[in-house]
Amino acid sequence: MSQNIIDTVQLQEVDDALIQLFDLTLPNGTKVYLTNGMDNTQNIYFSDKTGSTLNEYVSVPIQIEGIEFNGDGASPRPSLKVANIVVLTRSLSNDGDGTSDEEIFRDILEDEGIISNDDILGSYITCRATLFKHTQKVGDSARTPIEFSPQSYILDRVAGEDQLMVDFELASPIDVESIKLPNRT
Repeated sequence: MSQNIIDTVQLQEVDDALIQLFDLTLPNGTKVYLTNGMDNTQNIYFSDKTGSTLNEYVSVPIQIEGIEFNGDGASPRPSLKVANIVVLTRSLSNDGDGTSDEEIFRDILEDEGIISNDDILGSYITCRATLFKHTQKVGDSARTPIEFSPQSYILDRVAGEDQLMVDFELASPIDVESIKLPNRT
C-alpha cells in the first residue's frame, strides 16, 4: 500500500493540489465532514475508507498544525483551528449554492445539544489527505479512496476562541484518560 502512495506522489502534476479532509465524529456519534477547500468555497466529494459511501466534505476555514511523527518522548499535541461553527450557524442562512449546508449544521448542533465549543470536546477527528485529482463529483459512485495515511485525534480542550474562529488542542487517543483501546486501558 505504501508503495502505491509513493508512486502516486511521484506522479503528482505541478497543478495538482493536496486536499485536507476532516471526519469529525461528535460525542453522540453524528459525523460531520469538513475540508479546507483549497482556498475556494466548493465542497468536495470523497469516499469513506471502505469505498462504499461517497461523503460530501463542506468547505470551511480549517487548518491543522503541529502534526509530528516522533518515536521519542511525549506524543505531539496538534492544534486545529476552525471556523466557530457553533456561533456562526446561529446567524447563517442558506447561501443559495444549491445545498443547505449552513442549515444542516444548525440542525446537527441542535440535535446533539451543542450550544458551546466546550460541548464538542471529546469528539474524534480523523485528518485525511489526498490529491485533488482523486476527489469525486456529486453523483459519482463511491470507490476505494486513494489517500495518504490518516491521523486520528480527540478534541481535548479549547485553546482559544473568538466570534469567527476556535482553536482546539488535539490529543492522541492513547493519551486521554479513560479511553479504552482494544486490549488496553
